Amino acid sequence: MKNQRIKILDTIRGISIIAMIVHHIMFDLEFMMGVTIPLFHGVLMDILQFIFIFLFIAISGICCNFSKSNIKRGLMVFAFGIIITLVTYFFDRDLTVRFGILHFLGISMILYGLFEKVISKINYKIQLVIFPILYTLSDIILKKINPIGICFLFPLGFYDKYFSSGDYFPLLPYIFMFFFGGAVGYFIKENKFPKWFYSFDIPFFSFVGKYTLWVYLIHQPILYGIMYVVSLI
Repeated sequence: MKNQRIKILDTIRGISIIAMIVHHIMFDLEFMMGVTIPLFHGVLMDILQFIFIFLFIAISGICCNFSKSNIKRGLMVFAFGIIITLVTYFFDRDLTVRFGILHFLGISMILYGLFEKVISKINYKIQLVIFPILYTLSDIILKKINPIGICFLFPLGFYDKYFSSGDYFPLLPYIFMFFFGGAVGYFIKENKFPKWFYSFDIPFFSFVGKYTLWVYLIHQPILYGIMYVVSLI
């Protein structure tokens, strides 16, 4: 089972990326087209957004347990993040993605690859406890102290009052979601989950989830292009 693709992970990731695309559509309609969408500002959206962000990031952490080279994979994903930055800068400087999900995932994979041996020395059951705590504490602290008077620390989670990004996933607090996923991935890899987990599959979503990176890369330019053309009409 260790060498077989676990399609439930692709399925969840596929559902998450589709939810993310829907959110981006609403975001673009609001900030590029001036269309007010009540659901976009509701509590329900905040809850759903957190759930799907958590699943997407955690599964990326889980998959680090099955990667031959997280550093190489991370460099590739980060490079695509830079491409997203350039594309969004070209279309609308105010909505430029300066440190979005691909930047974050790329750096997180690299850090996981660099410190995997150190992290693995901590009991995985303990990791499942400490990483959510660290996420919560860092999130609270960042909300208390931001904005600060330093502009170049935004990849870490510290930003000044002039900072903006069309998509923003700083290392703090989200890195702890990622490492939490890494801990969960250990138990999955060791076949500690129920048998149904390893055979569950929803073909459409697992197909989308298998090509998440390409779906993400393609949908962003398409959305920006459509919104840009419509705004000129």
